[in-house]
Amino acid sequence: MGEWENGGVGERETGGVGDTESRAVNHTPHSALCEVVIYDGATRLIHNPPVGYDRVHLDAGSVPGDQLTVRFLTPTRIKEQGRFISRPTFQQLIKHLLLRVSLLADYHCDLTLDLDFKSLIEQSKAVQTVQTHLHWHDWERYSNRQQTRMSLGGFMGDIVFTGDFQRWLPLLRLGEYVHIGKATSFGLGKCEIKQG
Repeated sequence: MGEWENGGVGERETGGVGDTESRAVNHTPHSALCEVVIYDGATRLIHNPPVGYDRVHLDAGSVPGDQLTVRFLTPTRIKEQGRFISRPTFQQLIKHLLLRVSLLADYHCDLTLDLDFKSLIEQSKAVQTVQTHLHWHDWERYSNRQQTRMSLGGFMGDIVFTGDFQRWLPLLRLGEYVHIGKATSFGLGKCEIKQG
């Protein structure tokens, strides 16, 4: 935004606007009764628009057919029984997405999700893996606080699943926003859902 303000819009020689000032950029979500500030010119901060469950549920859509691909775009770190896994099952993905969403709801919204987690995790066993195209990607960062290099590798790539996804689509779509696994604050665990 700062470059846009300093440089203006368009070429001055060709009739561009020239110097500009952005006071705010607002967004009105589908379910909101008021606008939400995305960019505040006074503080020069960009705010991510809030994403509610109703929005995710609306966007979830449906899956034609019985196959779905989960693509992991950044290293994804999921720990089971004290060890990082390299080929997660659908059940493990659902378990860790439920954990992530419930922790975020509790911490940021003071909300306890009224869900039967054990039953949902058990039901997710019905979805099976068809193909796995994953590789391990090692990634390191330096921690000033710990004065050491940290290894944050994880799996990346695609997994194709087969089954009935209607119950799981809103949770999977939410996972596209909140990521999955550990070290998500560094951008790890980013995934996208593709049909077929």
